[in-house]
Amino acid sequence: MVTGIALVVSLIVYFSLCAFKNPKELKVVFLATKPQYVSTLAEWTYNKWKNYDPTLTLEKTTEHYKNRLNVDKVPFALLLLDEEMPIGMVYLDEHKPIEEFLDKSPWIGDFYVLPKYDRQGIKFRRYLMRDLDGVSKNLGIQKLYVYTSDPSRVDWYTELGWEIVKVGMHHDHLVTIMEYSVKK
Repeated sequence: MVTGIALVVSLIVYFSLCAFKNPKELKVVFLATKPQYVSTLAEWTYNKWKNYDPTLTLEKTTEHYKNRLNVDKVPFALLLLDEEMPIGMVYLDEHKPIEEFLDKSPWIGDFYVLPKYDRQGIKFRRYLMRDLDGVSKNLGIQKLYVYTSDPSRVDWYTELGWEIVKVGMHHDHLVTIMEYSVKK
């Protein structure tokens, strides 16, 4: 893996070259550059998962995102902004959530776009995925992993280039485990 100053420089160059704008001023940034949005992401995550995980608290999710304020190593979080307003997120973590896939890492989590934007189609997810791919490449990562218990998200991920690895039970839920090959 690439480390140190060279990595930070390559990530800055990557975001400079890949910076995209459209009339709505969309951009993807590291959460580390906008830490004021930690509580926003924590609220999104808590509200989405509180019924699924009774041990989840807003304090836990806030701490979760504070631990992802990195730009040069995993874990990190990316934030999709529309005119400086957060509308989406994704993070990359080394955790190994599925027992039989303990040798697989890193895993993405909370790949989320606000519902009003998500209904507009895949373009907002593509922005996040494109930059997640680029940052992963710069970090020397070749494969990414995700699992979802939401059947509608399987198509969502396959449209972004993910492949199904396995479907099975995890914590009494049917989940689909998927893999993504980072572009070379």
